[in-house]
Amino acid sequence: MSTPDPDNRPTKGAREHRSRLEMFFDTLTAVTNGETSTTHLMYRANLAWNNLDDILNEMEKKGLITCDWMPQYHEAVRRNVKTTVRGRELLLKYLSLRASLFPGEELNELLLPDSDWAQMRNRR
Repeated sequence: MSTPDPDNRPTKGAREHRSRLEMFFDTLTAVTNGETSTTHLMYRANLAWNNLDDILNEMEKKGLITCDWMPQYHEAVRRNVKTTVRGRELLLKYLSLRASLFPGEELNELLLPDSDWAQMRNRR
C-alpha cells in the first residue's frame, strides 16, 4: 500500500479518473483543434469508442458540433466532425473559468484561430 502524497495528489500508480465534464471538454477541445475523424478524436480525447459516441451525440443535439454522416455497409457512420460557433464560445467560457479557478494554468489561446478569439472577446 502506498502512502498518500502530502500535497494530496494521487500517488504513483494510482489511477486518476476524469469526470464526464472533463471528458466532454477534452473532446470539444480536440474537435476545435482540427481533429475531424472519430478515430483521431478517440485517441486525442483518450476515450473509449462508446464514451466518445455518447459525448458526440450529446454535443450534436446541443448544437456544439456538426457531423457529416456517410453511409457505410448497412449503417451510417459519422465523418468530419466540426465545432460550431456555439461550441467554441462554450469552450472559451470553460477555459476562462478554469484559468480563474486555477491561476497557475494558462489559458491556451492556441486552441482557436486568432479571428475566433477576437470575435468572441468582442461579444463580452
